[in-house]
Amino acid sequence: MPRLSNAKEQIMDRARRLLQSHGFEGFSYRDISSQLGIKNAAIHYHFPTKSDLGQALVEDFCEETRQQIAFARENLTVRKQLDAYFERMAQEFDRDNSLCPVGAMTTSLGTISDSMRNSLNQLSALVVDWLTETLEKGRNNGDVEFSGDARSKAIQISAAMQGARQLSRLNCSNQVERVAGQFKEELYKEPS
Repeated sequence: MPRLSNAKEQIMDRARRLLQSHGFEGFSYRDISSQLGIKNAAIHYHFPTKSDLGQALVEDFCEETRQQIAFARENLTVRKQLDAYFERMAQEFDRDNSLCPVGAMTTSLGTISDSMRNSLNQLSALVVDWLTETLEKGRNNGDVEFSGDARSKAIQISAAMQGARQLSRLNCSNQVERVAGQFKEELYKEPS
């Protein structure tokens, strides 16, 4: 793992891990500070409130997702884009037994700020919009087939993958791969 260059990056990295393992309400600044060996004041310096930290985390996830989507659009076929999405979801679970960021934060919708909720909606929309575009393109060029409209299928895939990650945590086995395999079987006209 590359060494993080500054305290803010270290705080963000630790908060990200805690978020994806415990949910947004499941960790405190004390959890971060004790793991990093710093005082809570150091965290408050960069993120005066937990809402500020949450906002920064969601913005980070959004930027990372934008970069991954841009790379996929420029470099991968439709089927390879879908394969990369399914593989990433499975690898994230295998690596850290982690929740999807959207799933990790939506349990706190009643307590998070409006700006965090808006950013979380943007993150979810980035994935669903990309899936919609990719599925429609794939159907038009014959790489994938499915019934109904592409947006509904994109929402189904996104929701199922998030749910599979949560079920995988419950029974300690990677259900993401099984769900991804089922979608590939349904979508792909011929084996990849």
